[in-house]
Amino acid sequence: MAAVMSAASPVFACEGNSVLFQDDFAKADPAWEFWDQTKIEGGAMKITAQPQHVAPIFYKGDSYAKADICVDAIVPNVSDPKNLGLASLLFEGQSYDDFYAFYVNVVDGTAAITRLLKNKWLRPIPFRKVDGIVAQAGGKNTLRLTLNGAHATAYVNGNKVVDFLINASDGGGLVGLEVDGGETSPVTWSFKNFKVTTLP
Repeated sequence: MAAVMSAASPVFACEGNSVLFQDDFAKADPAWEFWDQTKIEGGAMKITAQPQHVAPIFYKGDSYAKADICVDAIVPNVSDPKNLGLASLLFEGQSYDDFYAFYVNVVDGTAAITRLLKNKWLRPIPFRKVDGIVAQAGGKNTLRLTLNGAHATAYVNGNKVVDFLINASDGGGLVGLEVDGGETSPVTWSFKNFKVTTLP
């Protein structure tokens, strides 16, 4: 699988002309598959993950094969950085044991692409440094992913992370959000301004 690092133009959010789906999280949309660890509050989707556990949620209102997907991840306030966990944008989801995740690690200033397949975590794009990742509590990192069949590109805060290939399914896949727990205590990340548009 090819991966290319590159500098990026200062584009933060989705660029497509037509909006396919948008959620400002002013109220709960039943197309999101809510679990006990998720809630809508204060204009945000709040997801809590237990230590060393993952908490994913899919939007099941549509599937996407070609799209520009973006969301703002708000850094939580924790006393110990080891408990910040990770925030991710999910894509090409077929089930809760078959999806890709675009992760950001604000402690290390890195991002990665992983895949969960039949309860096994694969790491097609390992964590790598990305300029401009915001680490302070309350700070915003905009995760953006363009998906064009098997071809995808990931960005954080307008900085290109990587161009890469996926095993695309006919008809596309679900999109969603995930939080990975920290080492010793639960963590809650907030997500705002989830949007899916056509490709630029």
